[in-house]
Amino acid sequence: MKTTKIRICNTEYLIKGSESEEYIEKIALFVDKKMSSIMRDNPKLSVSMAAVLTAVNISDDYFKERDQANKQKALMDDIEKKSKEQISRVKMLEAKIEKLTQANAELKDTLSQTEEQLKKAQNEFR
Repeated sequence: MKTTKIRICNTEYLIKGSESEEYIEKIALFVDKKMSSIMRDNPKLSVSMAAVLTAVNISDDYFKERDQANKQKALMDDIEKKSKEQISRVKMLEAKIEKLTQANAELKDTLSQTEEQLKKAQNEFR
């Protein structure tokens, strides 16, 4: 575990964690900016009240983002399902085309043979 010194609202804290120092500092800077903004907008708030309000605001943002991510995932799952259905349909249609192509070739052969038989019959009749 690494220990990282951070500063939030002019108070230093030592944070222990497995994340990189840069990552911990980035999060601390984010929290510091949020708290500073709340304290600027509400100068009568104590630091602890600002911390609670910051936690509530960050949690609100988190839940909204999570809900949006869940909606996006559901949409992606639906698109993937429809895509698989369309791929299956295309494969089925390709198989039908192949069968029809074979049937067409067989009919052409039959037509060709029938035309030859007709020519022979006409020649014999003459």
